[in-house]
Amino acid sequence: MCRPVAEPKINNVLCLQISKTHIIPRQADRILTAMVTEVAMNDKQSPSLEELEQRRARSLLVSEKAVAEYPDVYREIKKMVLAVIQTPLEIGDYYKTARKLAVLLEKLARTDANSLFYYFAKNIDPLKCGRAMYFRADCLDLREQLKCIDELRASSHHIRLIGRKNPSPKDENLPFDSAP
Repeated sequence: MCRPVAEPKINNVLCLQISKTHIIPRQADRILTAMVTEVAMNDKQSPSLEELEQRRARSLLVSEKAVAEYPDVYREIKKMVLAVIQTPLEIGDYYKTARKLAVLLEKLARTDANSLFYYFAKNIDPLKCGRAMYFRADCLDLREQLKCIDELRASSHHIRLIGRKNPSPKDENLPFDSAP
């Protein structure tokens, strides 16, 4: 908690001045005090675009290392995310599916808290921040991030997709994610 900058009196009530703009009564509710203090502590300057790009690059690299360490878990996550996006999910199955996906994401997130998997494990898990109404949207976002990780892996490791000698015309219409 921040230490008060000053203790002015307003209307004969002793107050705490936490910063130039945040003044609260001394007898204020503890929750209110904590909320105002948190706002005062978060008054820092927003990160620059360059810093955000560095964070993104670091996050992708850490995530790539996690994928290299647990490739079977990564494949299972991709299958589950695709299934959630492409097929309707009964509300009764939401909890079980979300927990299973969150456990897999947490396994990949163990490598570093800066990985993308840590964020999604927290936001998909119904025991933490996950909510049923955002589950499909979170899976769509996760799918986009998985594509970014795949692009990074392909560019840095020169991975090529090797197909059959005579691909059937039916295979050409399949999206990249649903290929067997």
